[in-house]
Amino acid sequence: ALPDLTNRDAIKMMGDITSEYGHGGQVVPLEDALKIVDLHRGGTLAQPCYCRKYYGAIDKHTCLWFYPATEVSQKARPWEEMEPLSKDETKNLIQQFDHEGLYHAVYYAPIPYPIVMCNCEYPYCIALRARMEYGVKEAVLKGHSVSLVNAERCDGCEGSPKCMTKCPFGAIRYSPTSGRVTADPFACFGCGLCRSVCDRGALRLVDRTAFPSLKDAW
Repeated sequence: ALPDLTNRDAIKMMGDITSEYGHGGQVVPLEDALKIVDLHRGGTLAQPCYCRKYYGAIDKHTCLWFYPATEVSQKARPWEEMEPLSKDETKNLIQQFDHEGLYHAVYYAPIPYPIVMCNCEYPYCIALRARMEYGVKEAVLKGHSVSLVNAERCDGCEGSPKCMTKCPFGAIRYSPTSGRVTADPFACFGCGLCRSVCDRGALRLVDRTAFPSLKDAW
């Protein structure tokens, strides 16, 4: 069962985590998410997302736990629904989530590597709500890349840009005058969901450190 938390309690919890460990986690694009799966020992455990249960009473298996949580969780919390997955099954599921429009983020514990990958969205993610609504920046950091638009390839999808509907951070904007989209690098979290729906290949991810004004904008 979930703890009986108020919204203020949830935000304070995120603040306590980030103040102790530096930051709670970070958004990663699809290719990095798949690499992380390969780097970890063994498979994963798919579990229902606590954030969705807390904010929306929705049961969706989008939290993927890595070693050592894979060995500890089943013993420590046997009442919870958990689905063991191989590496290939995990990567297929992450690609499915990406297609659905869920961004990927890794989160930490008192060990120097990620123990869980959340595939989430606003307004359900507690970490993202802590950042977007309450200014707890370290709850979840932006990724190492930002989205860049090739204006020569963009046709604005005839006024209904698909990339704009996929962006969970409001970083994509459409101009009726030019008939194209632009990406706000300061709002972009580098999740890469926008490029996955662009039929013309007009969007790509570039290293944020290539732009002096963005190198510290996490």
